[in-house]
Order: sequence, then C-alpha cells, then structure tokens
Amino acid sequence: TAGQMQVTEVQMKAKMALVLSLHAFVIWLGCGLTVAVGRGVLGLDTTLWLHAIIAPTLAVLVSLVYFNRFRAANPLGVAAFFVSFIIIMDATVVALFFEKSYAMFGSILGTWFPFLLIFVATYLTGILVRGRTRPIQRAARTE
Repeated sequence: TAGQMQVTEVQMKAKMALVLSLHAFVIWLGCGLTVAVGRGVLGLDTTLWLHAIIAPTLAVLVSLVYFNRFRAANPLGVAAFFVSFIIIMDATVVALFFEKSYAMFGSILGTWFPFLLIFVATYLTGILVRGRTRPIQRAARTE
C-alpha cells in the first residue's frame, strides 16, 4: 500500500543518511586525530599544513569507497553533506569540548581551507567515479 511505500522510502533515506554520516565521520576522525597527535609532536603550524594535505587525501579515499558503492549518488550533494557534517562536528564537539573555544573557526588554514579541500576532493572524486562507470552502465543497458 501507499503507506507502506512511504515508510520504506523513509527507512531508505534514513539508512542513506546514516551511511553518508559514517563516511563523513571517518574523514572528520582522521582530521581530528591528525591535529590532536600532530600538535604535540610537530607543533601547531606544521600540523595545520599537514592537516591541509591529509584532509583532502582522506576525502578522496573515503569518497572512492562511497561512490564505488553508491554510483548513483550526486557528487555535489555528497560533498555538501560531508563538509556540513564535519563543520557541525567541529562546532559541537571539537570547539565546545576539546578546544573550549570557537577560535579555531578564525583560522583559514586550520578550518576553512581544509573544508574547501574536502568539498572539492569529494566532488571531483564523485565526478570521476561516476564518469568512469557511466559507459559500463550504458553498455549493460543495451545488452
């Protein structure tokens, strides 16, 4: 019935949101560990530059996994979700509980540049994975 279809659709969307969140969480956790460990070992300046390299690298790796599993996903939507999730986690967990300050959001190198790089890396990975798989999908449909 229509009611059952709506429930199934809601469950499916909730499951996809959970899957997206878990993928974004991996990127966020990797970035957080980079800063937490690097700060004590390398100093803050070097760590922020390292974070600016690791953040998009993690985004590419996680996005490869995600887009190869969910090829129909919209790269723009996934990139926006990943970055939004990470910003929310930084604002609610990192700034409040670890840093006890929102000063981190005043750092272009520490926050805004990595956010931009994560967005671009995720979006481009999605475009590349989808572009690479489309001819195969078309060929499969014509058979």
